Amino acid sequence: MLNPKFLFVKLVGEAMSANTNVPVTVKCRIGVDELSGGPKTKFYLGNFVHKVSTLSPTRHFIVHSRKALLGGISPADNRRIPPLTTIAYSNLGNTSYYCL
Repeated sequence: MLNPKFLFVKLVGEAMSANTNVPVTVKCRIGVDELSGGPKTKFYLGNFVHKVSTLSPTRHFIVHSRKALLGGISPADNRRIPPLTTIAYSNLGNTSYYCL
């Protein structure tokens, strides 16, 4: 999410879509480390959703309401330590507001 390889996302998404009738989905966090919190979260998350949905057949996103801490903590701690965010992101379907 921090620096996605969008060509890779495009190719994998197309390959998955071509070989199954199951929709391609993406599960992501609301942000990572310092790139989350307040307006930054909506900007980076909205931009991520826009780029992935534009370059791939992905139309369904599952957003985990915690940011990811990349500073060497365990996966178990990453599910416990970052606080849950109560901000609603239901309007990410209209990402044009957030895009670069």
